[in-house]
Amino acid sequence: MKIAVQSTKAVKPAYPGGVAPAGAPGVVPLTVLGKANFDTYISVIYAFRPPAPGNAALEDGLARVLVEYRE
Repeated sequence: MKIAVQSTKAVKPAYPGGVAPAGAPGVVPLTVLGKANFDTYISVIYAFRPPAPGNAALEDGLARVLVEYRE
């Protein structure tokens, strides 16, 4: 199976009103476990059966979830 990368981008949290709340950190600090572990990168491929959601819908959903779950 051939796989072609169409785009790569970092998705930032989509806060309501476009502005981060005063208590929202710009950076999430590492936990004790995060400091004891090494960096790993895991490639993931998601496949959806037709009709599949568009890239914009997936990106929007991820941005909204990142507001609550920054880790």
